[in-house]
Amino acid sequence: MSNILIYTQQYPEDELSNDGIFTQQLAIELHKLINLVVVKPIAINPFQYFLNKLTGQDIKHVIIKGVDQYNIQYLHIPFVFRYIQPLMQYIFLKSHIKTIIDKHRIDLINAHFLFPDGVAGSLFKDKFNSRLILTALGSDINVFCKKQVYLKSIKKSLSLADNVVFVSRQLKKTLQDVLDNDVDYKVINNGIDKGMFFYDHIKRQICKDKLGFSDEFHILFVGRLHAIKGIYYLLLAFNSLRKEVRHKLKLHLVGDGGQYKSIMQFIDEHNLQHDVVLHGAVNHEYINTYMLACDLFCLPSLNEGQPNVLIEALACGLPVVATNVGGIPDLINDENGLLVEPGDEKMLEFALKKVLAIHYDRKLISENLPVKDWAEIASEYQGLYQRTIQKQGK
Repeated sequence: MSNILIYTQQYPEDELSNDGIFTQQLAIELHKLINLVVVKPIAINPFQYFLNKLTGQDIKHVIIKGVDQYNIQYLHIPFVFRYIQPLMQYIFLKSHIKTIIDKHRIDLINAHFLFPDGVAGSLFKDKFNSRLILTALGSDINVFCKKQVYLKSIKKSLSLADNVVFVSRQLKKTLQDVLDNDVDYKVINNGIDKGMFFYDHIKRQICKDKLGFSDEFHILFVGRLHAIKGIYYLLLAFNSLRKEVRHKLKLHLVGDGGQYKSIMQFIDEHNLQHDVVLHGAVNHEYINTYMLACDLFCLPSLNEGQPNVLIEALACGLPVVATNVGGIPDLINDENGLLVEPGDEKMLEFALKKVLAIHYDRKLISENLPVKDWAEIASEYQGLYQRTIQKQGK
């Protein structure tokens, strides 16, 4: 049985966090097939870092849902060049990584997110002569690969990797365009928990009753409250739409983040206190309750990889209005929703209005979704790990 280390910041720090929950879902299934350890590097300011270092709190070993996890802090200087983050991870984590590699007899490192984690992973590969697979998730390509200051180090890490995985075909194409190189990397899409995210008419009514939903038309957004998610355009579109349609509309925003205060200000300025509900962060196991109870899912992101929240919404039979970015076009068709261009609130309003007027077959949306569960995705990763280890061993 192979021994694998997943290295990524895109992972929940504890049982209450939803950050990088999709990587955790993959890890839980992988744990059933291989010996797995997760390392989550955590950036922290200098004062807090040295204080924690002195008291031995810079590293924390936990076991969550059966998976060994090490949360390891590294020094991060706010407002200083971000491109040195991989080097800072390497400097402050290398002794811990060496201990973990020796203790768990690690055969291969799988770094999720190309920057900074993938670049740091390539430094660990070089230092410890380990095998390396990089997994590209989204903004690591859509943002970092389009900036020369990051691209140079990303290119080098890609050249050192034994394999590279993309979560969508579009991300693979985007990187090939940036590198001007006809590489043939592997695409392994994200999965979902099919036991949690599915459509059932009776369960939908139970969820509506549980949340106290009336006969209003409920629009749902789930994600970080961050500018890159395009929430401002959704608010503008919703504010105009509610004045034009006969339906009584309600917008539900599930998540937290840096735009919370500005969203509250928008709500107050436009008198939307009874029309927009900020639910805050919701534990992932309850997200399906909102998805089953609501009538439409909107994801107005300015860029994306292959967003798991969108796959989960479709699995719950929700019709979707989403932006034409990243891997989203691979999922949306005439039977389940509409695509719009990012950053265009008028087009977004038009699409929402159009979807409101269409009667979608939610059971059909759910059944026709071409997605695998996490157990199947884990099996694909296991096969890739095994082939990479065997290849390098020859």
